[in-house]
Amino acid sequence: MEPRGLLLDLDDTLYAFAPVEARARAAIYAEISRDLSLPETRAKELYEAARSRVMERLGTRASAHSRLLFLHELVASVGAPLVLARKWERTFWGTSLTAMTPYPEARPLLEAWRAAGNRTAIVTDLMLSIQFDKLDRLGLLDLVDAVIASEEVPWDKPAPEIFELAWTRLGVPRERCVMVGDNDARDGEGARALGIPFLHVRGSDRDAPGMPLSEVVRALGLHT
Repeated sequence: MEPRGLLLDLDDTLYAFAPVEARARAAIYAEISRDLSLPETRAKELYEAARSRVMERLGTRASAHSRLLFLHELVASVGAPLVLARKWERTFWGTSLTAMTPYPEARPLLEAWRAAGNRTAIVTDLMLSIQFDKLDRLGLLDLVDAVIASEEVPWDKPAPEIFELAWTRLGVPRERCVMVGDNDARDGEGARALGIPFLHVRGSDRDAPGMPLSEVVRALGLHT
């Protein structure tokens, strides 16, 4: 039997993104506050303003998610030493990685999919390096056959290029693929436009639409 391809989102699909992001932001707000002798509320305002300017300038390119770009913009806006941008970025990602734990169903899902003779590609916005770090931290990298980040293509999801690169790298035809993710507008819209079935999982907002990851196992016909 020809293998099937699982195109799988990462953030808020395999782990709870929102609390990790909140903890990382709190850590850098505190650090910016100390380094610039500002109230934390002002540090937050500066970060959010810098983030908005970068995202407005870059649109749907992968680099529009770069925390280093946000922090570089902040440093430039207040005339602070450049070295602080890299320092704060390391704090952000160090805090994030330390706070991450996979959903309990994540590894059993990937193990069952591989045991059935199938292949998995992580299809994710953001930069490739940090997404590798996340998968390593989550203990899932050994069960993934390909990682495709929007850094490698012109635009973020739902643009088609990232999905096309995913099934190409897996060596699995499009009609043998299924997409699983938490974001209907990005993951779902992109998959449906290409005729790929989409399974919508519920992310860290437990009141949001979508199925728990445990139901994905059953929807794919797997046993864990």
